[in-house]
Amino acid sequence: MKKSGFTLVELLVVIAIIGVLMGLLLPAVQNAREAARQMQCTNNMRQLGTAVQAHNANNQGRFPSGGHGYPYIGDRERGSDYNQRGGWTYNVLPFLELATLHQADISTRVTTPVPFFYCPSCRPAKNYPSRAREVISDSQQTTGPSMMPKSDYAANRGAYSNVEASEDANNPSGGLIFKQSMVYEKDVTDGLSNTILVGERSLNLSFASITNPPLGDDDDCFLGGQNYDTLRCYANGQLYQSRIGASNANAFGSVHLGFVGFMFADGHCQPVSYSVTSEVLKRLLHREDGQLVDMSSL
Repeated sequence: MKKSGFTLVELLVVIAIIGVLMGLLLPAVQNAREAARQMQCTNNMRQLGTAVQAHNANNQGRFPSGGHGYPYIGDRERGSDYNQRGGWTYNVLPFLELATLHQADISTRVTTPVPFFYCPSCRPAKNYPSRAREVISDSQQTTGPSMMPKSDYAANRGAYSNVEASEDANNPSGGLIFKQSMVYEKDVTDGLSNTILVGERSLNLSFASITNPPLGDDDDCFLGGQNYDTLRCYANGQLYQSRIGASNANAFGSVHLGFVGFMFADGHCQPVSYSVTSEVLKRLLHREDGQLVDMSSL
């Protein structure tokens, strides 16, 4: 009687077939996972946009103020107008069902990550290296810890080249949120559906392993308003893909291939290609320049 079994050639053929099938299957699995992460990223921005709209509805149609400078943490006694030292990320907490965090002391706020502020394609929602600098509110003052919560999203500072530039009444940026801003929905004459509210930030992806974080990701996202951690702008008219060593602290960008996700002021989310022209990007960031964009072309 002959013994049954596989020959060496047959075994090698089976292994080769399995290898080919795995090679076909793994990219599909990875693409499916990335699609799910992109959907979650979009949902995060939608939640943030809904929170801003709820804030506006409770403040006569006014967008959250951009706060003061980076050292000033949000103060629960200062409301949400130009007197509020904290930026938009602090001001919308009550409308994300996080009123307890909004009212918490400094030590709690600078150590509590909020998942809504993290793109899952970029990084998990946890604390990351920060500059251990002094943080201030009216009633409290302390040195921030070396690990603090971050945000992968930024509000629209406008058509300026630098986030921390001073607003000029003779040459307004056209943004929605900036230092001590008092912009109302009625001021968005180009239309809420044509004006960016929140978008993803261009980041240096070496954030998790460095002890001296790069400009643009070096503070807690609940610190003061007008800084690179909470706002982004026209910069030099480009969108940038996040990467290790990136240094575009003024610009919008993302880790996604081919596009950057944006939330518009009317509540709709839309991807914008990295190849968008500087003129189109400027129009999308300016609330009242009268230059509308064909949204289907993005």
